[in-house]
This record gives sequence, C-alpha cells and structure tokens, in this order.
Amino acid sequence: PLYLFDGQVWRGPPPTPSKQLPTSALGDARIMSRLRAAGLRLPAALEVKVHRILLRPLLKCWLTETTTEYEAVHFHAQLTAHAEEPPCEQEWSGAGWQWSKDLAPAPRKPDDPVLEFDLVTAQEVSARFADFRLVWQNAAGEWTRFITKNFPEEFLAWYASLPPGLDIDASPELTGLLGPPLRASVEISAAPAEGAGHRDWFDLTVALRVEDTTFTNDELALLLKARGKWVRLAKHGWRRLELDHSGTSDPAAATLARLGLHAEDVLAGGRPTVHRLHAIQLAAEAEAFAARDANLVARLRERAAAIVAMPPAELPTNLRATLRPYQKEGFQFLAHLSAHGFGGVLADDMGLGKTVQALAWLLHLAELARAQAATSGRTTPFRALIVCPKSVMHGWLTETERFAPSLTALSYTPTHAYGKRMPGPADLPGLLVVNYTQLRLQPDWFKSHTWDAVVLDEAQFVKNPSSQTSVIARSLHTAHRLALTGTPIENRLLDLWSLFAFAQPGLLGAQASFRRQYPVEDTTATSRLHRRVRHFLLRRTKAQVAPELPPRTEDEIVVDLEGPQRVLYDAELKRARAQLLGIETNKALDGVRFNVLASLLRLRQICCHAALISEAHAEMPSAKLDALLERLEELRDEGQQVLVFSQFVSLLELIRPRLVTADIEHLILTGQTENRAELVEKFQSDKTKTVFLLSLKAAGFGLNLTAASYVILCDPWWNPAVEAQAIDRTHRIGQTQPVVAYRLVAADTVEQKILAMQREKSALASAVVQEDSLANVLDLDSLRQILS
Repeated sequence: PLYLFDGQVWRGPPPTPSKQLPTSALGDARIMSRLRAAGLRLPAALEVKVHRILLRPLLKCWLTETTTEYEAVHFHAQLTAHAEEPPCEQEWSGAGWQWSKDLAPAPRKPDDPVLEFDLVTAQEVSARFADFRLVWQNAAGEWTRFITKNFPEEFLAWYASLPPGLDIDASPELTGLLGPPLRASVEISAAPAEGAGHRDWFDLTVALRVEDTTFTNDELALLLKARGKWVRLAKHGWRRLELDHSGTSDPAAATLARLGLHAEDVLAGGRPTVHRLHAIQLAAEAEAFAARDANLVARLRERAAAIVAMPPAELPTNLRATLRPYQKEGFQFLAHLSAHGFGGVLADDMGLGKTVQALAWLLHLAELARAQAATSGRTTPFRALIVCPKSVMHGWLTETERFAPSLTALSYTPTHAYGKRMPGPADLPGLLVVNYTQLRLQPDWFKSHTWDAVVLDEAQFVKNPSSQTSVIARSLHTAHRLALTGTPIENRLLDLWSLFAFAQPGLLGAQASFRRQYPVEDTTATSRLHRRVRHFLLRRTKAQVAPELPPRTEDEIVVDLEGPQRVLYDAELKRARAQLLGIETNKALDGVRFNVLASLLRLRQICCHAALISEAHAEMPSAKLDALLERLEELRDEGQQVLVFSQFVSLLELIRPRLVTADIEHLILTGQTENRAELVEKFQSDKTKTVFLLSLKAAGFGLNLTAASYVILCDPWWNPAVEAQAIDRTHRIGQTQPVVAYRLVAADTVEQKILAMQREKSALASAVVQEDSLANVLDLDSLRQILS
C-alpha cells in the first residue's frame, strides 16, 4: 500500500496478518518449531493432533593419517539427529540441517497427526562446531580438522562443552580420550636371594602394577615419561597413565625411603628393579610384606633377632693398647660385620685411631682362625693384606709392632713377585703391607693368593670405580674386606659406591642403577644413601667422640697483590676470560678446556709467586711469601712449631732460602723424600725445628705431627677434604695444644672463588656420612664464576 503524507507518496508496511492461523501451517515442522520457540501454545483441540518427535543427536568421529610427503593426522566428524519411530534422520552440513537420503519422513496424509521434529539439542551441538575449528568437506560429506600437539586437551574441552543427551560413536583411538585414565601403582616384594653364600640376603623387587595388562613395557615407558599427559599409542590410541598414591603418603614409597631407596627408576622405564638387602635391613620394614608373605615376615624377624642377640666380641688378649670407648665400639662394629660375612667401611675422622681399631679386628680374626685351625686341621697361618699409600706403609709396620706384636708385619717388595709362597713366617699370623702402586703393577701375584682379610687404608685412593687400582682391589680373593678412610666422599656420591664395590660387592647395585637411585640433582639423595649404608658404614667425628681434644680454629690471612705481581695476574686473567668468549655450552667448552684450565693454574701460581710460571720472575716480590715469613718469625719467637703445606713443591723450594735467611730451622718432605719416618721423628722430638715444609699430596695423610699446633696452607685446593686431612696431621689424638690453621688467600683473585667451591663440596660429604679431575669438576658455569 501507498500512503499520502505531507504532499508526498510513501511506501508503507503491509497490512497486519489475520489473527487466524491456517491449520495447514501445522504441517510444516519449521513453522511449528518457530511457534514453540516463541512460546505460542496451541489450542487443546489442535494439540492432540500434534505428535512431537525428538531427534536425538549422534556424533560420529574418527582419525585418519595421510601418507603423502606432508604426513598429517586428520580428525573427522559427522553429526546426525535421528529417531526410531518413525525411522528418520537429519544431517548437519555446511548448508544446515537436511534430511538424510532415504530417511526423510513419509508425506503426511490428511488424517495423519502432525509430526513436530525437535532439533533443539542437535542444534546446540551443531552450534559448537565452530568452536573446534571444524571445516565442512562437501565432497566427503564430513567435518574435518588437523590434529595439533594439544589435540587431546582441545578435544576434551570441546566435548565437555557439548550439551547432555548427545550420543557419541568414537573410533578406538578416540575412545581412550573419553574413558578413565589408565591407573598404576608401585608395589614391593621380597624373596630370599638365590645362590650359595647368600644366607640372610634378600632381593627386594620394586615393580609397577598396571590394571590393564595388555600394555607392553615400551608403551608403559612412554606413558610414564609423559607424567600423566596424553600419549598416542599405535595400538591403544590416546591414553594417559595416573599413578595411585605416588606422593609421600604412599606406603610403598615410604617403605622404600626408609630403606634408602626410591621408585624413580621404575617410574622412568616401567621395568622392575631388584635391590639386594640383608635381613637386618628389611626386618624393620617387615610389616610392609605381611599381607603378601607371612612366612617371609617371620623369617626376617627371626634372623634379625638372632643377629642382635649375638654376644659382643671380646677384645683380643694380645692387643697392646687401651682402646677408648668409641674405639671399642668401632672394634665391635668390625667384629659384628665379619661374624656375618659382611665387609664394611670405617670412616672416622682423621686422627681418631682407625689403624688401632683395624689392628684389634685383625687380631680378633687371627684368634678365630687359630681356633678353627685346631678343629679343622688348617695348616696355613692367618694372612692379611694391607693396601695403603706409600707414605703410610711405615706407620702400619710400626703400629703393628707396637699394638699387635703377635702379628708379623712385612713390607712388600718387588722380589716377592718372583716367589709363589706367601711372605712371612710359615707358622705365624702376619700382615703384608703394600702400597697402591705396587698393587697396580703386580696384580696377578696378589690375585693368585687367597687372603683372610684385605684392608684398604686411605681407601679414597679407589674412589674412581673404573681405575685399574679399583678394579684390581675388587678382584682380590679374601674372606673379609675393610675400607678405612676419613673422607668417604670427596667430590661425588659415586665415591661411596666405589668403596662399597670393594667392601661389600652388590650392596649398592650396579653403577648405572646407583646413578639412577642417587642422582646429583636430587636433594634427597644424600639422606637416602645414608640410610642405605648405615648398617655397613661407621663414621664418628672428633666433636662426637673426642671432646677432650683441644679446640681447632681455622682462619684466613688475606693478602693484596701489588705492583708487578698484580699486573701479571690481571693480564693472565684477561687472557683466561677471552678464551671463554663465545662459549655457550659444556660441549663447546671441550674444545678450549685444556687451555682454560692451564690459564687457571697459572693464575693460582701467580697468586703464590710469579716465579712458579717463569724463572724470569724469580726476583719479583710475593705478597704471600712476605706474609708467610712474617707469621713464621712470630711463631718462632713464641716457641711454636708449624706445618706449612703447598701443592706446589717448587713453592716450597722458594720458601727454603727465605727461612735460611731468617734463621728459621726447618725440614722438608715431598714425594721424592725417602726417609719420611726419620724426618717425622726428628720434627716430633726436636723443638728447634720450627717449620716443616710439606707437599700437600705427599704428606696430607698418614703422618702424626702433633708437635705442631699451627698449620699454614699456602694455596687453597679444590677439595676441602684434602685440606682437612692436612690439618688433621696435628689435630688428632695426642694433641694437647689448641690447633690454629691459616689459609693464605690472595684478595680479589680466583683463590677466593675456590674457597666458595670448597664449601659446596663440604656440604655434599657431610650429608651422607656425617676427586674427580678438574676437567669433570669444573663445568662452564663454574669456570665463568671463578673467572668473573
């Protein structure tokens, strides 16, 4: 219609519709849906003629892979809405909802009820397709999208947004996404170890129990590596694994922790691991096996009770020493181990008398051997092999003569290798004392004999498990094994593994397993390792067992490099820093590592005296030597004796003429010194010998120098245990004066950075029981820190 208004003709709205709705409109399902949506209610007379049909949505989805050069995985989906009575179905496509071919409802006859098709739920589902970035493929008649890295999470988030009432027909690959996660738990079991000689030893198996046993070990390893995230497996589709009670509240995890173990190696690879433990270790955790094996629990408790009930060993009657209470405890510890066929580690602090405790134990073994010989007809006498550094051999000979004269102690010489007979009197018990070098040079001779006992003194000499000396020591044939050391850990936890690989083979498992059990980055590894070895390692500190020892003070004497010495140092530091420019990884560092370490050594030498890098600098002043001589003159005037240590023998040679000029009486001991025992005795007895110049490597252990109450360390060393050993030459049983140790440190140099590294290593050692080459100790970050 047209309308006239204000002199113009306008096109107007159409007439309003009739208030009457033709009944023929009811035959159109689309109109009925609009009417329902608008909230319009039909008259009751018409309502009875309408039959409402719910079209239930069905989502069918699956995956395919393309085999072209652009390999990809595709997600496919089809959405339909269907009813059973009458049988009909609509499809959702890019053009909207349409009746499926051959599944449209039959045409309505005049007397048939009106069919109203309810697509509300199906339309809600179709409205969500855009959220999942699905694209309509008209030729294939399906919706698709690429699979991305985050597909599982995206699919589940999309599926959760779909309305209830949706049926889903998913391929097996996708079914895993919709079902519950695969569940697994750690379980432990124990069984007697197989083989002769394993009485009271058990194999503790740590395994992963999975509710679905159709998964292979490799598939479990992939699921475990994912740490609860989704993994697409070839035969199982998308799956993820959840561990039951994987935290500290898990009884199995708590049991393992108390035994010094953890299940991380099992959780990393899915394969069971086996650990060898003794009944005395497992007895406290017997309840953990009660539900699985009551007989095992009874056996563990019976054997542990029998072991504990054994009476303590009597001190040998022919021991010519009065043992302190803690030394008697150490003897009992060693006797207890040997009574059950164990080896062990005695790791008391330096100067607490490990040698006399070991001698008491060897006398005990000799007495037992004599008693057994009387009943068994044994004709060979007791023989023990003592392996120690060359500098300690004399100490074993003299202390054996002093404390255990019934044992004959002989020093091994190369001539012994030409004879097959065991050295020593044929009818007397005895010790053969050999140094580590001789053991390494004549391995066949030592392995050709069967020893009643083998003792490794200063056992840190075998801390490298792959060294020839370590391998030979482990291969010796002996009934009893003992490692003596004041520093069971110097740089790394593997040091302790190497000691026990000799003392109690198999206790800490294979080396690879040990590394997995006690990784460097695990902050709990040290405490667990302590619990693991506590039955076989005894360590007491001086503060614990010898409070009567005079106090020990450690201090630093800081000197400033000046003049040409500082200029030379700064120039070398600049060169060292330049070598690290552009080095970003430890792998890249390998190409320049030797040169950087060489520069680092020169820096340390310049801090002591520039003449150490070149004789051309012999006349250059040295701040350290000036400070050292000043302190030595003061101590001489006070009547004190002093130990002066340096790792640089050439520095000791530079100090000697300064001592002569200052009229300071002195002695010197290095690796080339032959009359070590004579020099030690002279220093101990002659108070006029004010200074004893000592090579840190040659004299850092095995010497008793309690005449001195002052120690001066001329150059800080990387390993704090080495310096502690040096100071313990005087701070030991027999010392009556307070001990003062000084470190000469050059200010604003690498030496101060070295001291910081020392503190880190000291914390490592004390965490477990109370050296590696520099190429392994110093990584890129360490070098940057030192040279900064």
